[in-house]
Parts: sequence; C-alpha cells; structure tokens
Amino acid sequence: MKEINQLIHSTKSIEILKSILKNGLYTSYAKEEFCGENILIPMISFSNILYRDIGSKEVVDYGSYGIVIERDLALTKYGFNPVMYVSSDSEIAQSVKENLYDSMLPQTLELVKDWYDKTNGCCGKFLDNIALNPMSDEVKSLINAIDEKTSTDLIEAYKTVFEKVFINSQNQMLLLKPYKVTDKNQKEWIAYNEREWRKSFFELNFIKELTPKGERNSEYEDWVKTDKPHYKDEKYTLKIPLGELQNIIVKDDKEIEEIEEIEEIEEIENFLSNELGFQVENGVVSTLENLKTTEL
Repeated sequence: MKEINQLIHSTKSIEILKSILKNGLYTSYAKEEFCGENILIPMISFSNILYRDIGSKEVVDYGSYGIVIERDLALTKYGFNPVMYVSSDSEIAQSVKENLYDSMLPQTLELVKDWYDKTNGCCGKFLDNIALNPMSDEVKSLINAIDEKTSTDLIEAYKTVFEKVFINSQNQMLLLKPYKVTDKNQKEWIAYNEREWRKSFFELNFIKELTPKGERNSEYEDWVKTDKPHYKDEKYTLKIPLGELQNIIVKDDKEIEEIEEIEEIEEIENFLSNELGFQVENGVVSTLENLKTTEL
C-alpha cells in the first residue's frame, strides 16, 4: 500500500485560499453525532489522501482550492492527530461517553462530605436528598460510601484520579468521528474514506445540543447560527509558514481553458510575491489535474 505522507485542506474559492495563505487557518465547530446525541467539535481539518481522491466524483469534494503540508511535520510540529473512526453507537463510543460522565460526579465528593458534616448524619444518605444525573450505579456506590468520617486526603486522591479520566475522555471526544455519516441532503456516505486529521484546541471543549435536563442548549444553538469561521483570534489560528507548504492547489476543471488555469497559478504566485513577500518555488502552485498526473 502506498504511503501518503501529505495532508490536504480544501476550500471553495480563490479568495478563501488567499486568506489562508495570508492569515492562516481558523478554528470552527463541526457537528458530529455520537450515541444518539448531536455535539459540536472545534477543529481544523485536513485529509490524508492522494490528489486523485479529490473531486466531485471522488472521495472528497470540499472545494477546488487548497494547501498541502507534509503529514509527519503536521504531527510533530503542529500537534495534528488522526481521527478515531467508530460506529456512532459502538461499545467504544459508549465507553468514552460513560467515562466522561462517570468522572464528572466524583468532583463533588468534597461537597458530599461537607453535607454530612453539616447535617451530623441526621438526614440519611446524600443521594436520598439530592438528585445527580446522569449517574451510573458505580458512581452511586462511590458517593454513598462517603460520610463524615471519610478522610479528606482520600477524597482529594479520588478527585485527582477522576479529573484525569475526565480530561482524557474529553480529549478523546474531540478526535472521535462516526465512520458513516448523513449530510444535510440526507445522503449517507462513508466518512472513513477521508482519512481525516485534526488540529484540536482541547481547552475549547465540545458543546452538546441538549443539557443534562434534556433541554435545548442555547450555546449550541448560537454557534450553529453563527457563520464560519467561529474563531479568528490568534490563539486558535493555525499559521503555517509558506515555505512548509508542499503544494498550493488552484482550480482545475476540464471545462476551463488552459489559459485560465495559467492565470490562476500566476494570480496566486503574484499574491505570494507582491503581498506576502514570498517567492514560491516553481511547481508549488499547481492545478489539481497536474498534481494527479505527477502522482502516477
């Protein structure tokens, strides 16, 4: 099997391509679905595919323009990770979700002990008086095992362990993706074929469509209604030095005359030279059709 040591980010217009070359790639939320729940995941996405897999009749069709970076450089320098594809309701997806939820409630153990201290054991079990959801039987047993005699050091140790489980599970959620998805036209397709890699900003976290009470999450609704890109501040922008780009792709279509293809190449080369002060090497800016030919 041929090794594909390149990551491709595609876009729909030459103006967006110019913005990427000048300003970098901005972070946006993408909607995913896991275990029957819709969530928004912040990301910058690339595909680890060959040029021949790009196009309206191929694997990926996110636009006719794009940039290409070496996969290994993206991994070691910029913190990219390959997406973990799973079945939406698989045991693995459920496990990550359960670990995330189960690790949240143990952060309340200090409050549980404090409640017992203040009530002097007069009011039964903590969970007989206060409802916490969602909660597994295992977490329920842990909370019920706490009382006024429980060591503060033990509670702090529990909190530290479960905090780590929570952070790890949260980070895993940001890299999960269903291998099969349905687009806005209700057409089903295999997302796994894209071999997606993501640049994640883990502190942004994901946003669920519904609250623990089953109500609509206003934060989710606000982001869905907001045009992309969602974050333009420097902290969440990926700026790749122009010299690290393997290729810059301009539009190629069999219906476009050759002279128009040449003009687009010259337009980007002039933009790099005149506006960004970067002299691009010959052949870096190319049409998709030319790149497919050299790939054979």
